[in-house]
Amino acid sequence: MSNLITIDQAAHRATEALRASNDLTLRTYGQEPPKVSSACISDLATMHRFTRSDVPGKVDAGEIDEIFARTRLLDGVGLSVLRVSIGPLKLSGPCDMLRLADGFRQRRYRGWDFSNVAELSDEEAWAGISGVWSMKEENARQAEAVGATFAPAVKGFIDGSLVRRVVGYTLDLTSRRRWFKLEPLTKFQRDAVFSQDRMGRDFEHLWISVPRGSTSAIEFDEADLNKLRSEQGERDETVASFNLSS
Repeated sequence: MSNLITIDQAAHRATEALRASNDLTLRTYGQEPPKVSSACISDLATMHRFTRSDVPGKVDAGEIDEIFARTRLLDGVGLSVLRVSIGPLKLSGPCDMLRLADGFRQRRYRGWDFSNVAELSDEEAWAGISGVWSMKEENARQAEAVGATFAPAVKGFIDGSLVRRVVGYTLDLTSRRRWFKLEPLTKFQRDAVFSQDRMGRDFEHLWISVPRGSTSAIEFDEADLNKLRSEQGERDETVASFNLSS
């Protein structure tokens, strides 16, 4: 590493790269320009997202440029997104036992580590971010119905390797929160989610604005909402017709 910079410098540099690669989106939709916080960079470093530096508290400037220049700013158009806030591995709070290939086991950690220093199985690792989330039953059901994009955000930054599609959910009986069943994106879905930058390069990561204090939320695309309303209207008409004929 020839150009090491501090966490604060990295946050400033990441902000510039993110804004530059999404200038068309910012002009088109009039969004508030994104700002990458020092806390975001610090968490990503703790989660071993960057190449390890021999100098504590510093990261490689070139790596920051490359990651955030290939990050798409979500504009709220064309995608229904289920966003959850994640961070470095921490001991798990109370929740239901995990059903793993070798039997049932208590979840040990929540959060994510890109180097998997705890040597978790894939099932255990994904259990650290697929649950357990506070969400209304109706929203969880609708997220499944539209196949919402699952976006685990580290203070706004969503690593492309963690993006999935919601295909189901269950209620955690211990915490009364939700587990989400996830599947990888198909190539067609991935192309739609990530799209391309102004140079015609595929974006590799995503950025989403995260309200302070919010750990999970869903934002529906207008077309998906209209589809849900239409289907609900058809069900209501069916029930009304049944009641009249009874």
